[in-house]
Parts: sequence; structure tokens; C-alpha cells
Amino acid sequence: MVVAALVTTVVFSVAFTIPGGYNQNDGLPIFQKDGPFIMFVILDAISLILSSSSILMFLSILTSRYTQEDFLVSLPKKLMIGLTTLFLSIITMMVAFSFSFFVLYRNKLISIPIIISVGAVVPVFLYMKLQFPLLVDAYRSTYSSNKALGTSTNPKRSKFVRITDPISPSKAPTGNTPTPNPIKNKLLNIIRDPRKIKSDDKNEDVSGLPTSPTSTPPPPRL
Repeated sequence: MVVAALVTTVVFSVAFTIPGGYNQNDGLPIFQKDGPFIMFVILDAISLILSSSSILMFLSILTSRYTQEDFLVSLPKKLMIGLTTLFLSIITMMVAFSFSFFVLYRNKLISIPIIISVGAVVPVFLYMKLQFPLLVDAYRSTYSSNKALGTSTNPKRSKFVRITDPISPSKAPTGNTPTPNPIKNKLLNIIRDPRKIKSDDKNEDVSGLPTSPTSTPPPPRL
């Protein structure tokens, strides 16, 4: 955000301190009819718009609610938009910087603007090398991870089933299908016919919990 603010400040000040200055008689720019000057003015305006948009994107990240949904979709998208607009604003600023030298030195010293234009590419490549991995990671965390998990970026319009759900909708039990209860079935069998109780269930309680075996005292002798 600091870089975007610096770019905005520079291109805004350059809009009023144009190359060649103004004509003292009518107040119009001296090179107003030159093609490189017109390109300089257009690129300067585009850079100002893009850098201002980048500042607003980064401010929206700072003022976010930081909820779970924001970390899933909103914040990565804002980060990608902010980085992209900042990258485009730096490109247009450096191109406008190069055109300003073509406006001043295109007649006699044409080699000077060419050398400066080649050197102006260095900041663009440095930004790409430093910030492009972050942009790729933000894109993968927003879109690729949702495809791998089978989810959509919009929870309300998702057509997929989340793998974190304990029961999928196709396997969910309906209201007409009773849930089997082994304890209840065992009690019903005991009520219907007590003789059908297995011998290995003699030491087991009705609730299914094992109980301690009870020894029967011997009958008294007569």
C-alpha cells in the first residue's frame, strides 16, 4: 500500500509539472500537439487511476471483518486485485517516464531516451520476481483448493458436496427408514420367548453391559 501511495503522489504531481512547461501567453502546454506528449499524459492518467484503485483494495483488506468467509474468498480476491492494479500502475508510470524523455530529447539526443527506457524495465521485472509468487499462491488458495475439495467459491451456489460433511446427501437416512436399535430388539426377543436367550448371555445384563456372575447356593441336605 505504501508503494501504491508513492506512485499516486508522483503521477499526480507530474500531471501539473509536464515536460516543456506551459506557454506563457495562452497557458497551454508547449508540446500539446506532439504524439509522445499525448501518450505521456494518457499513461500518467492511467497510472493515477490504477494506483488509486490499488490503495482502495489494500485499505479494504485492512478494514475487513476477518471472518472465515473473508479468508476463504474475499481477502484473497482483494489481494489479487490490489497486486495486479499496482503492477499495471508501475508499468504505466515507467512507460510515461520514458515518453517524457522522448518529448524533450527526440530531435538531437535520441540515444538518451532509448537508454533510459531500457533501464526503466528493471523495476518492472523486479516487481514481477518479488510479487508474482504471492499472486500465484493467492490464486491457488482461492480457486485450486476449492476445486480439490469439491467446493465452490460461492457457498450459496455450490453444486458440490463438501468432503468434510459427515454424511453425504445421497447416503443420508430418510424419515421413513427406522434406525436399528440392538438393545430394543434384544428386549423384544426376551419378552416374546425367554427360552431363546443364548447361554452366553446369562452373564450379560439386559442393557448390554456385562455383569458379575452370581453363584447359586447348594440346596440344604435333609
